Amino acid sequence: MIGVDKLRDWGWRYGKSCHLLISPDCDLDELHRFAQSIGLKRSWAQKLRTSPHYDLTASKRALAVQAGAKELTDREAVDISTGWRKRLVAEAKARMASKDGVSC
Repeated sequence: MIGVDKLRDWGWRYGKSCHLLISPDCDLDELHRFAQSIGLKRSWAQKLRTSPHYDLTASKRALAVQAGAKELTDREAVDISTGWRKRLVAEAKARMASKDGVSC
């Protein structure tokens, strides 16, 4: 599931902004394809190692919703970010274990 959280004033020069997110059970490439479809560059992706997302202006948020992104509650957005951190930690541990031959 791809979603957007609420617009907030973070003091960004472009005005209020939000995040374009994807559920941690989805392929991250899906987020990049969706972002590209609304005019974002892949190089604009943020925090790919902790909580992958794109920052959106109000106009890009509107495009994302029009293209099918779900409008997330605060709880849903936090759950997605937490889920990504858990997934990425588990993947890192698995990589380390495969290098060391350790299983835990």
